[in-house]
Amino acid sequence: MDINQVAINTLAYLLPILAVLAGEYIRRKIGAERLALIQAELAAKKELTTAAVTFAEQAYKDLNGAEKYDKALDWLTTQALAVGLKITVPEAKGLIESAVLAMKKAIV
Repeated sequence: MDINQVAINTLAYLLPILAVLAGEYIRRKIGAERLALIQAELAAKKELTTAAVTFAEQAYKDLNGAEKYDKALDWLTTQALAVGLKITVPEAKGLIESAVLAMKKAIV
């Protein structure tokens, strides 16, 4: 058996394995980048939500809790749209509830 044939046979076995490994690496890399984008988007939404709750607390001191909540929700959804963040109403409501709870805990 000649050395060239051994090299060709070795490559015939190794290339499919290397292709699978490269594909898995690329899949994981893309997954990690997508996860980082999702985390950054969530952080931006949380920051915007904190601003919305703070704004409603300051600008609408004379309103009751439910009315302030609605003002914060309106402001949040409008501002999210303005900066290009996609946010659903249920998601915005959840973020507002979380921000209000965090603020209450910070006061105590």
